[in-house]
Amino acid sequence: MKHRWLCSILLLSGLAVAGQAQETFVTETVSMVESRTVALELRPGYRTDLWKVKNTNTEVTDTLIRTDVNARWSPMDKVEVMMEIPYLRDTVEQTATADDKDSGLGQVILGGKYAFCPMGGAALRVELPTGDKDKMLGEGLNIGLALLAEKAVGPVKTYANVGYLIKQEYKTTFDVANAAKTKVDPGDILQLNLAAVYPRFGLDWVGEANMNFIGKQKRGGTTVSGSDATGVALLVGANKKLTEQIGVKAALSWEVSEEAARSVDTVRGSGDYKVTLAANYRFKY
Repeated sequence: MKHRWLCSILLLSGLAVAGQAQETFVTETVSMVESRTVALELRPGYRTDLWKVKNTNTEVTDTLIRTDVNARWSPMDKVEVMMEIPYLRDTVEQTATADDKDSGLGQVILGGKYAFCPMGGAALRVELPTGDKDKMLGEGLNIGLALLAEKAVGPVKTYANVGYLIKQEYKTTFDVANAAKTKVDPGDILQLNLAAVYPRFGLDWVGEANMNFIGKQKRGGTTVSGSDATGVALLVGANKKLTEQIGVKAALSWEVSEEAARSVDTVRGSGDYKVTLAANYRFKY
């Protein structure tokens, strides 16, 4: 009975945001596409990260072009499932050495969420080991769980996520001269995402703060010194609804944290800066 009363109160206070599609870029919303609706999104992104190797004059630039095909489907009220298929092109440039270029399928992501109230929900995310680990285009099987919240404050819609990503061990070849596979145990990640959406000048303006608290990594059973870090990225973007079915959005994000956590991996992190574009289409069946 208490649960029913609580949901009724939350329904009244969160009515302004219920039933909306995903407006944010990283932060997951409780609201979702309408029941029996499919939402497709094409999302290309460009990320670059420049740093200097300690105690040397070597400069390294990592440029990642990631193009995602994302599908979200709501088979029934309060439930949404999603699939994301990424294609990656990664280029690493170092002083006085040839560029290292790799491309291919990244980690395919499957997930879903359940809204137990209009202001609260939970999400599951599974990152499959589909990317080539030797080319550093992917990792092992990663599983994430998150609690979701959202609330309308006047014209502003606010969102928050607290999640934990469990990263599984995998084997890869780091040294080209050594063909032996090395076991890697990447550190788990505690995630905190905050977002706000404000309508103005015919656009929905988006601001986000995305934080990744990264645990220590092990390679070959040995803990990597300094591998634990805290990554903090800020994002500013905008959405534009062209028709009832078609929308576009764009964002610029950048890291304000220590260098060790700026890229994190091929899924998370904004590097020195990251540009994201997207076009989406929704249809009912």
